[in-house]
Amino acid sequence: MRQSPRPCAIEPSLSVLDFPDVPRGLRTFSCRPFMKIDSRFDPFLRGSAFDNELGFPTSQQRGNPGVLPDRISHLVELCRGKRVLHLGCCDHPPLVHDKLKNGTWLHARLTEVSQVCLGVDIDSGAVEFVKRETGFENVLLADLAVTAPEPVRTDPPWDLLVAGEIVEHLDSPVDFLSRLNQNLLNHCREIVVSVPNAFSLQNFLGARRHLECINSDHRYWFTPYTLAKVLTRSGFRPTNFDFVSHGRIQAGGIRSWLRVQMLRRYPSLRPTLVMNAVWP
Repeated sequence: MRQSPRPCAIEPSLSVLDFPDVPRGLRTFSCRPFMKIDSRFDPFLRGSAFDNELGFPTSQQRGNPGVLPDRISHLVELCRGKRVLHLGCCDHPPLVHDKLKNGTWLHARLTEVSQVCLGVDIDSGAVEFVKRETGFENVLLADLAVTAPEPVRTDPPWDLLVAGEIVEHLDSPVDFLSRLNQNLLNHCREIVVSVPNAFSLQNFLGARRHLECINSDHRYWFTPYTLAKVLTRSGFRPTNFDFVSHGRIQAGGIRSWLRVQMLRRYPSLRPTLVMNAVWP
């Protein structure tokens, strides 16, 4: 059963709605750089509407074609000047010292730019290690999917909950995110989730060689629509998304140069998908 007209995921100045009879491959868009999820997708995300060929635009060229945003810089800017809860803050303890030295330990970067940052982790050994070895005391041992302890239940609420590189490791993402939604209701305003992008250039290159290159602990790849669906099923309202690189690409001749140009021109080929959602 086909729904028509089809909505556009990005708030456009010209959209698919303006050209209903033009074949998909010939439609052009002139979109604002901000990738905002249109509210006309809400019925599909909630499950009250259905389309087995729903057109969900994934990206348009960002404002500056020379910019290739990386995951850490993107999250840092989202958290700048805000009250931040950082879920899974301790990372992998054996890597923390090196990441501190090269500026890629996310918790340190978020602590530096936010108004207030509280890290939360379920690994008691990792929390103890971070406090002992790094001097960062703004870490808390807690499982927010079970309960929100007193330090988390603040007034005013937290501006942003950062859940980076977590959901793909879980057996039941909707169950986990639903419990976060319930336990942090009235204690947090917005969540940002980063996950591996199913459309990544690495996946396409691997497919040409009949290979899948994947972290062996991952359960899922995500697309913008499937992540928005998971967040909606968990009680959130997804608002916007971006694609970013996972780190800075090292210079290495023509192949590296071509890779950077591809990722600049086609954002949906970047390896990481970042999506924001709010408590309704």
